Amino acid sequence: MKKNYELVCILDPQLGEKQLEEEVTKYETFLKGKDAEVAHIDRWGMRKLAYTSVAMKRRQQGYYVLFQFIGDAGLLDALHRELKLDEGVLRYQLVAVKGAFLRVPQLPADVLLQAREERPRGPRGPGRFGSRDGQRGPEAGAPDEGGREEVAAEDAAEEPAAEAPAP
Repeated sequence: MKKNYELVCILDPQLGEKQLEEEVTKYETFLKGKDAEVAHIDRWGMRKLAYTSVAMKRRQQGYYVLFQFIGDAGLLDALHRELKLDEGVLRYQLVAVKGAFLRVPQLPADVLLQAREERPRGPRGPGRFGSRDGQRGPEAGAPDEGGREEVAAEDAAEEPAAEAPAP
């Protein structure tokens, strides 16, 4: 029984433009050789990777390609084997699609990164307990949400220590 499948490959960008096209045609002919009908090949192009690892050869970018094809489940084992052994493939994901293929007209060329809100930083950063000068918030010594007042380290040292009862 034939099913719809989508294969997303992240190819090594250091292969070069010519070899990237050869990789795409290699998998297209592989699928056609296994009696799969290639419905569409969408080249998403060079994209920034979310993370890097040794398995991904410490690459910061990858060349994304989407293959949409119709085929038997028997070809999946051979396809997995081929993708794992190929040094030009950094990552891949193969999924079965229920229903018709979804077509995205055009993906944006750049992934826009939103700038993070800039917060005031102490000499060692905006740590959980404040900066080195003891300032936790805009008004040190002011009552917090629980109604407690903050006591500076010098004030705490002047308070008499409670003595433990003698046995």
